[in-house]
Amino acid sequence: MNNSKVFNNFFLFIVPHYSWSTEPFRHFTFEDGLPTNNIITFTQDYDGFKWVGTVRGISPFDGKRFRTYMFEPNGVNHAFIASLYTDKAGRIGEGNPQGVLLYNTDLDRFEHVRYKGELLGHTYAFVEDDAGGLWIGGDKGLYYRKASGQIEKIPFHTTGKHIKALVREADGKLWMGTDAGLILLDKGNVSTFLPFPAGPMHRNWIQALHSDANGDIWVGLHGEGLPKFEVRQKRFTFYPNVVHPVVRCITPDRNGRLWIGTLGGISIMDPQSGRMASILQNPEDPYRLSSNAIYGIFMDQVGSMWVASYFGGINLREAYGTPFRVLAYGALHSKVVTGMVQVKEHELWIATDGGGLHRWNKKEGTLRVLKHSDKDPNSLSSNFIKTLYKDKDGFLWIGTYKGGINVLRADEHSFSHFRPNHSTTAINEVTCFAEDERGHLYVTANSGVTKYKKNGGVLSDSTLIDRPATGYNLFLFKDSKKRIWVTGANSLGYYLDGKPIKVDSTHYFT
Repeated sequence: MNNSKVFNNFFLFIVPHYSWSTEPFRHFTFEDGLPTNNIITFTQDYDGFKWVGTVRGISPFDGKRFRTYMFEPNGVNHAFIASLYTDKAGRIGEGNPQGVLLYNTDLDRFEHVRYKGELLGHTYAFVEDDAGGLWIGGDKGLYYRKASGQIEKIPFHTTGKHIKALVREADGKLWMGTDAGLILLDKGNVSTFLPFPAGPMHRNWIQALHSDANGDIWVGLHGEGLPKFEVRQKRFTFYPNVVHPVVRCITPDRNGRLWIGTLGGISIMDPQSGRMASILQNPEDPYRLSSNAIYGIFMDQVGSMWVASYFGGINLREAYGTPFRVLAYGALHSKVVTGMVQVKEHELWIATDGGGLHRWNKKEGTLRVLKHSDKDPNSLSSNFIKTLYKDKDGFLWIGTYKGGINVLRADEHSFSHFRPNHSTTAINEVTCFAEDERGHLYVTANSGVTKYKKNGGVLSDSTLIDRPATGYNLFLFKDSKKRIWVTGANSLGYYLDGKPIKVDSTHYFT
């Protein structure tokens, strides 16, 4: 075999960080049935089941529950699952510190793969060829398992003792990431390419490989970040903006972006533009990454991204998940949100049940809370808010439980309070507001419907009026024909020019 080396011909490519939207993660942990929160790797079988490799065994997941293969003498021979794969025939295989095991579907167990009666040693990587053969890389070097099941050891001279990653090109070239650089096996010829000149071995210790559409090889180094090996130029280009220099995995998503898992979080990179964003753990946000120590990232058949964290279990970002993102979780003074109104541009008012009124300023990214205070007569009359309403003059009206009606003053931190003349208690639980064309404000409460004369932010002349609907839980809605509809528990009606009109709710109206 011919052996050649190319040393340290590299470029440094500075890329700006770019902020993509931070869609939420779904999490699975020990409490959901996993044997541990220390997750290493994934694969998916032809039935769509995910197989999770952990430090305490393998856990297949059917979408609802996990089950774990415990370690019987004739089963999995080591708890630490370093790698998983699914071959073209649908067989599941795993690598661990002792060797390789294949899943026997008929017997529902894992069985050892041996070479001349010996286990294959610590196995980190698998890649299948077009003939159904399997290349296997680990601490004992390189093996090839033919489709017939026969095992061969592939001899070649290299200073690298540990094969941590494998990539096979369509033309048959096999790239190996080792503790001594990038090795190419091409028709029996071996070439070694080093990101750094020969010296301290750890600098060229490769943990992950990815081959892109151009045939270039992305390399994850243990402690030296992310270079790309440009095959035609035989040079390395470094991308120093990766969130942490220990790179453990490189996985493309369905949009072609690279998810780079490190010991300090995830970097997502657009290879075309070089733009990069980071995803980091936030202990105060349960929808963010659960741990920054990332060991594996896997894209499933529909494009969802499964992230293996060493301390936080599984993080799942759905391919077709909700377009919503979580704002100010944990900062709200109540988990129950009862209403939201935008009064000004970039400003959202959020009502809560028991936590008062919150103002979210989108432009500044700030959240301010207004609550009741016994020492301040101009504060919110109750922290239990039932409804919010912005009138045509831009005033914000707040309906409360046991606190009547509040209107926000121009200073945006104090309130005026209103209760009707006809009642001092029944109006206290306000459920809804509506406004007619004559400047009257209609208010529903457990006492019925009250109509006020409104002048800006001041109410007067409260009148308890006949209601076209009966029962509790009254709500109001103004339609395009200026009718104010009232819904009750079992009835329906509306006001037109201030007159109540009952309707047969079994019919449809236009």
